[in-house]
Amino acid sequence: HEDLQEFLLVIKQGADRLTQLVEDLLFLVRLDTGRVAEEFRLLACVRHDLDAILRRTVQQYEEQAMACGVMLETRLDSNLPPVWLCEPLFVDALGRLVDNGIKFSKEKGKRVTVSAQATGDWVEVAVSDQGVGIPAEEIPHLFQHFRQIDRDKMEQQGVGLGLAIAQELIYLHSGEITVKSKPGVGSIFTIRLPLAGDRQSVPPWLD
Repeated sequence: HEDLQEFLLVIKQGADRLTQLVEDLLFLVRLDTGRVAEEFRLLACVRHDLDAILRRTVQQYEEQAMACGVMLETRLDSNLPPVWLCEPLFVDALGRLVDNGIKFSKEKGKRVTVSAQATGDWVEVAVSDQGVGIPAEEIPHLFQHFRQIDRDKMEQQGVGLGLAIAQELIYLHSGEITVKSKPGVGSIFTIRLPLAGDRQSVPPWLD
């Protein structure tokens, strides 16, 4: 009976990975053809309370983190300034970083932290983990399509599209993603977004 349950779980996990792969490939086509950019320009002209969005996004991954024995936490500066966002696309990008952090920190007691602070004309949202880390020679290629790290050494989900898609989504927001990492210590992925300014301002992609 236990063997059957384990077998069914493996089948379900495989089906989930295949579904995610198909969804990512279809989304990549929409990105490459400019359809996502068109939708973005229609939806993104909204000032958002970033604090609330970050907390809601992290909450979506708490069950996954708990199942992996990973501690998921937030460290957000008080009174974060508003930013221009298309919320679904930003949440998609951030969620991919959180998901990666959890997957590569699969060890009891490890932490994944989502932090945010205002720096000059930007808000920086960082996802830090205590996972396996990334070799320095791999970092310049990290956001390429279908890029994976040490596939033969670790279990890895998907086919290497998650970070590439996340980067494209943040680029749409006139932002950027950077990464710092040390093998055996962990990684920090940082999203930088321009501030929304006063209520009479317009998003940078419409200026």
